[in-house]
Amino acid sequence: MGRLPHSIVPFLFLLAACRSFEVQRERVFLRYQPAEDVLDAVLVYEGVGATKGESVESTVETLSSMARGRRLFMLFDWFLEYDIDELLHDMQSKPIDHEDEHAGSMRRFLEYESSISVDEARFLLDGTEKDEDDEPASLCLLQRLRFGRASQLLRCIDSYLNETMREVAGKEEGEIFGDPATDRLVVARATAGGSWTRFDGATLEVSVPMTSTQAASLLKELMATAGSSPEDFQSLAQFLEPLSSLQVTGDELRLRFAPAEDGWILFTFDDERRGYRPDVANRLREDGLVVSGGLEAEVQRLKAKP
Repeated sequence: MGRLPHSIVPFLFLLAACRSFEVQRERVFLRYQPAEDVLDAVLVYEGVGATKGESVESTVETLSSMARGRRLFMLFDWFLEYDIDELLHDMQSKPIDHEDEHAGSMRRFLEYESSISVDEARFLLDGTEKDEDDEPASLCLLQRLRFGRASQLLRCIDSYLNETMREVAGKEEGEIFGDPATDRLVVARATAGGSWTRFDGATLEVSVPMTSTQAASLLKELMATAGSSPEDFQSLAQFLEPLSSLQVTGDELRLRFAPAEDGWILFTFDDERRGYRPDVANRLREDGLVVSGGLEAEVQRLKAKP
């Protein structure tokens, strides 16, 4: 993955989890249906495996459980991995501490988690038609997820973000973006229990309290980082492809991500510089978990499911 702008890093690490498997490229398709209040997701992981030999066994175990329907998914690589079933088990094994900063979002999650389902998960080998001298076929994982009561899911996210911002602000250094004026705006929204994400029809809207000066600085830093290499620029361009508008009004940065003609919003994360080892693919093939079929045809089939 390319380098990240310094101002974005705090937000990502607030949500970070330990990565349980490696992936070179991921496509995330999202489709929100307002009438049903349902968010569907098709996740396409390409180049799935382990970069270290000692990680093969644990990676195979994790991926095998995902093929059996474990509610574990990863968005955009390392910084947004969610193991819903493990989290649920941990939360049910001990009572919620009402003094915990995240007690509110924990309760919201327990009320919501039953609305998260894995409709389908399967493994494919992409590149099976390559010559023997070419790179080995890479393992792909496809997941079709459904989030019922999606508006409630967004409120869970809002609750967690608000709690986290208040928690960070309460620490000794207390910096979020590193800009005092912007940090005050963020804390004010968090204290008021404000919203960060919503759907306007089928369009995803993300808003962040931010001064216009800080927004300009952030965008310049982002462009400078992307311009440091062709790979970083391509990664940024792919990720921002569904961006339909960017506005800085008053003290707020607002981003809107619109669906394509087929009704799906597509985000792409690409890091082919990460090495690929076939060990995990070979193990899953031995276990009979890898099926045959064309990758793009399978992607379209999953998107077409009602």
